[in-house]
Amino acid sequence: MTLSAQNVRDARFGTTRIRAGYNLAEVDAFLDQVEDTIAHASSEGQRLGDEVEALRSQVQQLQGRLAAVSYTHLTLPTT
Repeated sequence: MTLSAQNVRDARFGTTRIRAGYNLAEVDAFLDQVEDTIAHASSEGQRLGDEVEALRSQVQQLQGRLAAVSYTHLTLPTT
């Protein structure tokens, strides 16, 4: 299940009869899900950032090649 902000806002935990407070197993399971979702989002963000940098580098290389071709075209003698 993908965790959304709405899931976090809507999270409810049962109480326990042994002592006052939340059911620790429910809270732990929810926190595990939050942790997994945040880790995945962070990893995906890093991967996408790396991809953006690679694409920027490719664009710069292509712009350089285009400039060289344009310069060569402009400086060739016409017949």
